[in-house]
Amino acid sequence: MTDDPHLQRLLDRAHARIDHNDILGAFDLLHEVLTLDPDVVEAHALLALCLIDLHSLGSARAEAETALDLDSESAFAHQAMGNVSLVEGKLEAAEAHYEQARALEPDNATHYESMANLDAHRDRPYRHWLDQAIALAPEDPSILAAISNERFLNGDLAEARRHADHALASDPEHAEALLAKARVLLHAGEVDDAR
Repeated sequence: MTDDPHLQRLLDRAHARIDHNDILGAFDLLHEVLTLDPDVVEAHALLALCLIDLHSLGSARAEAETALDLDSESAFAHQAMGNVSLVEGKLEAAEAHYEQARALEPDNATHYESMANLDAHRDRPYRHWLDQAIALAPEDPSILAAISNERFLNGDLAEARRHADHALASDPEHAEALLAKARVLLHAGEVDDAR
């Protein structure tokens, strides 16, 4: 968060672009923010997440490090560094940053979703993390899509479909929710709808 309302609007728009899988649009908005104020921690952390999606891990790490240098008590900066570490395969470092983010913001569902993602990478059970996340944010389309995917992988297709539908009801254009629903439809043989 920034005290400048104009910069906050740009950050909010960048978050929305990411939610709709417009990474380049978010990237441009974040560059605009950092041109106006190079010390906005959230912009550096969010830019790190965009750079992960753009497969520029060195730059993603640099942005996450900058965010942490600016504010070592920023949960979002730790979240970003956790994501960078996860993609780099540094699972212990990712866990340390996710745990720090959870300690700083215990009521933020995103941190529990990240722990679920980490445990999924480790081939460990992770439903309990998603259950905690959805209890904190019952309408979050990203979490609902993640639950849909977890239920799908465990063979509970009815629950996978229900959670995908709920995610799309929350945000009909959410990329992860659309993919979750498409996966369920494709498995059910509803190819045209999946497409």
